Amino acid sequence: MEGVTMFKIFFRSVVVLLLLLLVTSTTFAADKHSIWKADKGASTVYLVGSIHLLNQQSYPLPEIYDRIFSESQNIAFETDLDQIQSPAVQQRLLLAASFKPGNSLQTVLADETYAKLKRYLTAQGLSIENLSGLKPWMLCLTLSIIEMQKLGFSPQFGLDQHFMQKAQRQGKIVLQMESVDEHLATLTGLDRLDQNILVEQTLRDLDKVSTLFGNMVSAWRHGDAEQLDRLINGSMRAEPQLKELLLDRRNRKWCAKVESLLELKQTAMVVVGAAHLAGKGSVVELLRQKGYRVEQL
Repeated sequence: MEGVTMFKIFFRSVVVLLLLLLVTSTTFAADKHSIWKADKGASTVYLVGSIHLLNQQSYPLPEIYDRIFSESQNIAFETDLDQIQSPAVQQRLLLAASFKPGNSLQTVLADETYAKLKRYLTAQGLSIENLSGLKPWMLCLTLSIIEMQKLGFSPQFGLDQHFMQKAQRQGKIVLQMESVDEHLATLTGLDRLDQNILVEQTLRDLDKVSTLFGNMVSAWRHGDAEQLDRLINGSMRAEPQLKELLLDRRNRKWCAKVESLLELKQTAMVVVGAAHLAGKGSVVELLRQKGYRVEQL
């Protein structure tokens, strides 16, 4: 039962993180935004909750996004967005997410779990044989992303891609909060989880994506940090090791990165997942604990 609870929390946390990457094309009308401003003397760092999957109708963004971008000399993203999409890195990820010879989905999953997965994939017009070389955690994340794409969203319109392209066009200094190796390590860390329970919970929860969507987007759109905290971190607090893997250890490192940006006596815009900016253990809270003034805009 403890394992089931952990992966129920895990998958819903992954879905929450993915849902935070989405936004509808409805006009923005928020009192606040998922943007925080940290100051130190002549230095300012804007922390922007990242939206990685959008549609073309999601633009233009509220004026505040372009304003803080214009003010910023340095634009930081979670990792090197060009490198992470390079064929070499994609090959590394595929290798890490694929079974070594002799193993497959059928050999590592319980018979009942494998049969359920096969039925689901068949209903989606997919062949389990064509996917049998992928490790279960990667397959589960892939199925989640497919569900997002069914809702009409694509990474090509994502907030990070939007500002990355804009930064390159305008000659901004582009920085990374973590290396590509560190980014990949977070994904491959999922390899240590119980893959059977993960698949079972994934299959049960995939049809809830659209239900979670409204709550996630509403909280992000209105800059409702408390609701974001409840939705993202509430369930994860019962599993500190999971939260450590996905959020906390990265937040501590990124807090130090933000501190280094605040020493530059310049202005920076840091675009990271909204999950890293809300609630206990977030980058925002860690900065406040260190005595920095951080206000939500």
